[in-house]
Amino acid sequence: MPQPPNLQAMLQQAQEMMAAQQEAQEALKDERVEASAGGGMVKVVASGDMRIQSLAIDPEAVDPEDVDMLQDLVLAAVNQALTQAEELELSEEIEEDAVSEHDLVDRMMHEFDAIEEEQPPTP
Repeated sequence: MPQPPNLQAMLQQAQEMMAAQQEAQEALKDERVEASAGGGMVKVVASGDMRIQSLAIDPEAVDPEDVDMLQDLVLAAVNQALTQAEELELSEEIEEDAVSEHDLVDRMMHEFDAIEEEQPPTP
């Protein structure tokens, strides 16, 4: 009779994957992306966890007669920075998922191979 897979080992593997994912999320906080609008007149730096870290506006972009243009530049730069941060997060998640899934499959195959080795051959 086949022996069931080691559920304790599988649970531990799942916990390790979750810990690795949490670690990757923490690492994203240290990553930075920069975006600009208006030929660099407005610059925004965002972190990988989707937080705006800084906003710089060139004094030449400030025209009291055209506040709408400045607002548009700020929005464009912020949206571009957040899009880049999302892409960074997604690329990190895809890479982490691929490594974790490959590792999990390898471990599960090892478990199943060990079970098959323990079974007597069928006549």
